[in-house]
Amino acid sequence: MKNFHNLIHFTYVHLYGLTSVLFFIVGGVVTFCASAAWRQPGWRVRHLISHFFPLAQWRTPTIRVDVMFYLSTKFTQIYKVLISTFISAAATLAIRDGVTLLLHVHAEQSYGISALLVAAIAIFIFGDLGAFVCHVLEHRFQLLWEFHKIHHSSTFLTPMTSFRSHPVSDLLNGVFMGLFEAIPLGLCAAIWHFSLDDRLLLSSAPNLALGIGPLAVLQHTHFPISFGRFEWLFISPLMHQAHHSRNPAHFNKNFGSRLSIWDWCIGTAMILPKDEPFEFGLNAADDERGDYSSVLWCYAGPFINCARILAGARRAP
Repeated sequence: MKNFHNLIHFTYVHLYGLTSVLFFIVGGVVTFCASAAWRQPGWRVRHLISHFFPLAQWRTPTIRVDVMFYLSTKFTQIYKVLISTFISAAATLAIRDGVTLLLHVHAEQSYGISALLVAAIAIFIFGDLGAFVCHVLEHRFQLLWEFHKIHHSSTFLTPMTSFRSHPVSDLLNGVFMGLFEAIPLGLCAAIWHFSLDDRLLLSSAPNLALGIGPLAVLQHTHFPISFGRFEWLFISPLMHQAHHSRNPAHFNKNFGSRLSIWDWCIGTAMILPKDEPFEFGLNAADDERGDYSSVLWCYAGPFINCARILAGARRAP
């Protein structure tokens, strides 16, 4: 287990940022070579830089908001992780004890790599399902939408947009993922005697492995990357970009964060052609005055809007 711990530590500390930057560069180069800009005369390096960083978009207030959320996440992320981890650990212990008492099983003290792989895969699937359920609820209920639409208010997608999430929405997502991950964690803990340290590593390792690749970094870019036939299983960047579209025809589609199978199951999956243009951001009804270009409103606005909604509901006959 010591080598396993060292591997996870090395991945977190040394590979996370490097792999993210690498996928961003590769995705940008590939889409540039497939675009019309590649065939334009002139200095191609200049066209390549414009492809990565179109000035017309990077000068807009939405980039400033993304940067501020990215920086503030460094301070708020720890609280979300601690709370969601505590809830997940408590639920895991409850499920483990319940299964042990009900089925009279006795956890094995020793386990090999096969047990770790089975547990990691199950945890990843259940955790992704938890994120999917949370995402659907955030779009279905107005009070939750007020917090979640901060993420949708960005008018141009960059890798920093993935951090543009209200702390309440971020915490809710962490809690749902933790509760769903507790199901396989508790079952596995009843079969194999995983320590608390092992359970935390198992819950983070698969999410990290598939989070630093195209399933997270490239989803929040303007690069129209499709996974082709693999889109029946994974959410491609193009599918997630359609989720951020302000076109009403694209609303409430592609809720998945990594796996697309949940969307296919409930009929919310949508595949768009690479050349179909669309704009990102909220529609006019959700942002009538352009408030979400203000960092202060992005943090305080959801509480104000929720208070207005609740006050209006109490006054209604």
